[in-house]
Amino acid sequence: MNATEQEREAEIRFWNAQTDKLFEFLKTDGKFMAMLRSPNFTRDEVEKEYQKVLRRYLRQTSDAKVRKLIDENKEMFLEEFKSEVFTPKVSTVKPYEITIDNYPSMVAES
Repeated sequence: MNATEQEREAEIRFWNAQTDKLFEFLKTDGKFMAMLRSPNFTRDEVEKEYQKVLRRYLRQTSDAKVRKLIDENKEMFLEEFKSEVFTPKVSTVKPYEITIDNYPSMVAES
């Protein structure tokens, strides 16, 4: 892997980490999560609450580059977050297997 590829990979890891941080922050806001999951709120109400939560997140983020990216792509981040929250996770656990009993039956022979 050459230097350019390494730089790109590092940049991708950085932005993935920033996205993960944002999504974890959103998940910790109980009111926003409840509104997002409830059919009783309109899209506008959910987006208004998202804007509030996002402003709180951006205030605590000191990196200007991160703030700019999130601010310019906030609608895309909301849609991506919703798809992540509502997409069921695929189980990585192997299902329990029942082995066939190879022992002879204990029935008396006639």
